[in-house]
Amino acid sequence: MTDSRIKDTRILDWRWRLNNFYKIVTKKGTLETFKENGIQAQINDCKKRWKDILKYRQGGVTTLEVLKMLDFVCFNKNKTACILAHKKDTLEKIFNIVRLAHKHMPETFRPQIAKGEGSKYELFFPKLNSRIFVTLDLRGGTIHWLHISEAAFAEKTRIDATLEAVPIDIGIVTFESTPNGLGNHFYKAWIDPARKAAKLFFPWFFHNEYRMDASEIRDYTDDEIYFIQKTKRLFNVEITPEQIAFRRFKQKTSDLFVQEYPEDEKSCFLASGGAAMDLEIISKMLNDIKEPLSDDGTLQIFEEFDSNKKYACGADTAEGVGGDYSVAIMYDVDAMKEVALLRSNKWRPRVFANKVHDLCMRYHKSSREYPFLGVELNNHGHAVLLELEEHLKYPNLYEYKEGSVGWKTTSITRPLMIDAFIDGVETETITINSRHVLNECLTLIDNKGKIEAESGEHDDCIIATALAIQMCINQRSNLNLYDDLSSKILL
Repeated sequence: MTDSRIKDTRILDWRWRLNNFYKIVTKKGTLETFKENGIQAQINDCKKRWKDILKYRQGGVTTLEVLKMLDFVCFNKNKTACILAHKKDTLEKIFNIVRLAHKHMPETFRPQIAKGEGSKYELFFPKLNSRIFVTLDLRGGTIHWLHISEAAFAEKTRIDATLEAVPIDIGIVTFESTPNGLGNHFYKAWIDPARKAAKLFFPWFFHNEYRMDASEIRDYTDDEIYFIQKTKRLFNVEITPEQIAFRRFKQKTSDLFVQEYPEDEKSCFLASGGAAMDLEIISKMLNDIKEPLSDDGTLQIFEEFDSNKKYACGADTAEGVGGDYSVAIMYDVDAMKEVALLRSNKWRPRVFANKVHDLCMRYHKSSREYPFLGVELNNHGHAVLLELEEHLKYPNLYEYKEGSVGWKTTSITRPLMIDAFIDGVETETITINSRHVLNECLTLIDNKGKIEAESGEHDDCIIATALAIQMCINQRSNLNLYDDLSSKILL
């Protein structure tokens, strides 16, 4: 931008330009000049370069950030702005905001677009060597401003890869989302006290448009009275009858009301997401959890060996090169209680076998009574079992059939062992002492009927615990899951 074009010094102020240069299509379908609302003003007032924004549905946060990013690349040279969408069908919707705003900029200041360059969802301004684009994934390049739309619903691996392109010292990053469960990476970032990003929470009643006719409201339910009192206490906001009318309507018409219209930072996370377990139970367990007696970084001891008790162990093996974890969990058979956890993603299978052997030696009673050890046979479990059986001569290995050691996970046995684990946790029939296990419970989701870890998360501790539970069931009842698939209900 040359000095000859500046007739009004207000043009040098990005916030003035934001509220005067750019047009949007309103919810009513009219084309109007963008004017920041109260929530958008709070975001603009925040000076931190990294922001985590937890908000209600259709709060206008993405629109705001897109317009700011467009302004950024239109009035600066050699800059790149990227909007990371969480799913394919939102790409065009978001990019239409960019395209429309650019089209209706004052002609004097509207930079020329390169014809035929970039992707379908990119504007490149050759005279400025600046660009703005919307994508689902990014590999390489440098991004000076990144906005992650519905961050809690985007895959963590895609977010992490895209963040690699943002310069730490000068980059601007906004994570914006409605809630999506306790175990989601967005939630973990939100509650992380060490995270430097600004945390901005906007409940639905901050939005003035969320009101309906309240002429038929005669009194409030106990839940509504509590909601009104809580809102006054937490936010100093007086809830109106019109807002109660809106709340009642949305509660009746939307199964995702608490997720899409959050009212406080805790309940919205607890009630959202495709969690496979009761997150309130897991959250309470995490709050009540005690620290281990000892912890060397790979081995946690919660209860020392007791010669009056019988023990069983479950082990899940990973490759051991920094990805998934190899985990072994020791249980008190009669109490169905976790007493030790062994966990690392640095051990090769042979090393893991020796570590598991050492753990079992720590909890063995006599030459005849070693912990009953079940090692998942699949994948790298073969190497662990070979080391345990042939070289270490471990005498009490689980056999899925006579003469064949190891636990064979199949499409039949896996859901049954996972169901037994979930049932044991939620009915408090088993006792989990490890934070690692409970944290994995937070990220366990029901993916169209298959219970598994959320993308980018782990379930190694859950598998090892589920195996340990099956070993306990075997020792308590002399049942083999392969012989009696109903053993999962014997907890």
